[in-house]
Amino acid sequence: MTKFLFFCSIILMSNLLMSQVNKIILDEPSGKQILVGYVTREAFSDTQFSWYDKNFEDYKVNTTILEGIEEEISGIEITAVIGSWCGDTKRELPRFHKILDYLNFPSENLKMIALDVDKKTDVEEFDKLKVSFVPTLIFYKNGEEIGRIVEQPYKSLEEDIVYILRKE
Repeated sequence: MTKFLFFCSIILMSNLLMSQVNKIILDEPSGKQILVGYVTREAFSDTQFSWYDKNFEDYKVNTTILEGIEEEISGIEITAVIGSWCGDTKRELPRFHKILDYLNFPSENLKMIALDVDKKTDVEEFDKLKVSFVPTLIFYKNGEEIGRIVEQPYKSLEEDIVYILRKE
């Protein structure tokens, strides 16, 4: 009986933890549903985020700029702080994902945190990130931040990524 209760409590806890990923809330002032907390790419398959698929498909990755970057991207971790309500996120996040797909970037090395319209979230680590604008793409190597792209790239996503990875 105790094994059964233990097993049930494990299932309940994992369900509670999983429910915190891809959480959608209603933004009362706008009447729109938005993502908050930790999110995965699967969250954007919801029809209310139809902007994602269109912007992903429309973007053409500049593969020439990314030539030879495979070694530098190896071992990199990225935290993307986004706002599903934000125009800059709607433009840049699908493009960024398409670039990561081109580079065969491991999905487990990308963490995404969605903020509400007041730029708040229940993710504890968010305050340590010192993010004021979304999207903010933070690159880490060996646990240390090596650069970030804030709101929009300085030149292009591809050029800014290469600059961050090679500036050392």
